[in-house]
Amino acid sequence: MRQQYIGTKIVLAEPMENQHTREPGFWVKYKDGYESWSPEDAFIDAYKLYDSMDIGRAVWCLKHNYPVARGAWAFEDGWFAYLIYQQGYPSGVPCNKNTTSALKLAADTLVAVNPHIQLFTPRGNLLQEYSFTHEDILAEDYCLVEL
Repeated sequence: MRQQYIGTKIVLAEPMENQHTREPGFWVKYKDGYESWSPEDAFIDAYKLYDSMDIGRAVWCLKHNYPVARGAWAFEDGWFAYLIYQQGYPSGVPCNKNTTSALKLAADTLVAVNPHIQLFTPRGNLLQEYSFTHEDILAEDYCLVEL
């Protein structure tokens, strides 16, 4: 039975004319290193520039290990806040001394950690679990971050 599919992948691309037909199109490089040429219409139909993503595309990128940031999170000195996705530790991780002391737990206590999104602040501080604001949810200024 035939079914419909939606393709989603991140590629590196630049406009390039086909050398033989002079048709406008794009040179495309895929994650595995494969390179090809794509006609302009097919490329534009399949790909969106990842400098203005909505929350859905941003979360997809996070879950595929691409850090993202919002344009609104950039600062004049070049620092920015960005998000990463953590798979979590469902089997548990050992608590550090500060945690066991603060929560009055035994030293060998394992704590299960659910998947979550972490925010790194401009100065390298980590906010353990980030919750999106209404403004974040409606924004369309997410972009990929190269670390």
